[in-house]
Formats: sequence, C-alpha cells, structure tokens
Amino acid sequence: DPAPWESVAEKLGGGLWPGLHVLVSNPGLGKTQFTLQIALYAALAGTPVLYIGLELDDVQVIARLLSLLSLRNGGKGEKWSRLFLGQIQPDELRLLRDRHADELCALPLKIERGAPHGWDYNRLRSSARALRESFPEDSPGSRPMLVVLDFLQLVASPESAREDLRERISRASYVGRSIALDL
Repeated sequence: DPAPWESVAEKLGGGLWPGLHVLVSNPGLGKTQFTLQIALYAALAGTPVLYIGLELDDVQVIARLLSLLSLRNGGKGEKWSRLFLGQIQPDELRLLRDRHADELCALPLKIERGAPHGWDYNRLRSSARALRESFPEDSPGSRPMLVVLDFLQLVASPESAREDLRERISRASYVGRSIALDL
C-alpha cells in the first residue's frame, strides 16, 4: 500500500510492501499518530485494516480518526486532543460527527482494543484471520490487508507462560511475521 506522504512512500520504495514492519522510537514522538494515519489512508484506499490498540481507549482512537478525516480535502482540521478533552463546542462536535461518521463506519477498518498486559499475543492470528475472512482474496495476494499492533511492549503472554518482555515481543513478532506470510 502506498504511504499517505510522497516523501515517506519514496523512502519505502513506493509504500508498505507485504511483510512485517516494526516502527520504533522514543515515547511521545508520534508512532501512534503515524500508524493511525497509515491505517486510515489504507482503509480509505480500500485496504482492509485491523488496528489493535493496547494503549488508547476507544474514545482516543475515534477522536484521532475524526481529527484525521477533518484534515482531508482542505478541511480546517480539528486537533484530536481537543476532541478527546472535550474542548470543542457541542455544535462543532455534532457537525464533525455528522460530516464523517458514516464515512468512518463504512471503511474496511476494524478496531480491537485490549487491556495492557491482558491481550495475549496468540490472539493476533485469530484477529488477523477474522479480518481476512471478512475481506477474502480472489486469489493469493490479490487483496492486501494491514494489521497494526500498537504498543507491542504491552502484549501479554498466554496464561500458562511466564515470559519476560523480550520473549513476549519476540513471540508476538514471529506471530506477526507468520501472519504476513500466510494471510
């Protein structure tokens, strides 16, 4: 899938190629906003997307997506933090909702949320498989999909396992790689 920014798409060789991609940086530098922008852009282009957020709650995710939609097509844009913190006037919020809610609901974008350290990395495969079943391929590779697992460090181990952070991240990454190859 192409990236929403020409300079980023160019650096990536045209966009996101099939496979596993890991985005790493210090806290507060915009990884979540970046991944939500990529997810929304892909969904707007018709690519099925699963966004699994282990840090944000539903209101934060929706506020960010509405903010991003409000910026399109020369819109004045609304900062997601104003939406989330209730700093927008009720009539402005209704207008924003009325303008974008139907579009957002119609997108091939599924949002899954889990409690930090409560979302077992083994769920990644079943969640990705459910997305693929909702948006099947005509032939292998004919319909790409995007799965975003936001905040990998918060993924949990299966109930019976006692794994440290590195083991959890490693195992979750291998599940992600397997999904990229299989689905």
